[in-house]
Amino acid sequence: MRILITNDDGIEAPGIRWLARAVAHAGYDVVVAAPLSESSGSSASMTAVMQDGKICFEERELPGAKNIPAYGVAASPAYIVLLALREAFGPEPDIVLSGINRGANAGAAVVH
Repeated sequence: MRILITNDDGIEAPGIRWLARAVAHAGYDVVVAAPLSESSGSSASMTAVMQDGKICFEERELPGAKNIPAYGVAASPAYIVLLALREAFGPEPDIVLSGINRGANAGAAVVH
């Protein structure tokens, strides 16, 4: 089973690597794709930054998880999931996990 892990805190957030390591340790095929920067409150938006007709992304190595493919993507989390469903990061995921959030989701954006 292939699992995509994303978040809205960005690829550098510590929670995403903890989640990725735990899921990989459980024996699942894991790929991580998350926004290049903090994107809290934009999870459901459909935005991406393009250059020369392609969405900008960078391959990343997560600390303590160098065998897990990881990508920082210049897009919102929901858009990243759509990209993954189009096999942008390898085979289509069977499941999407989002998190782990480093702070409380207590802002107005959580209401939507």
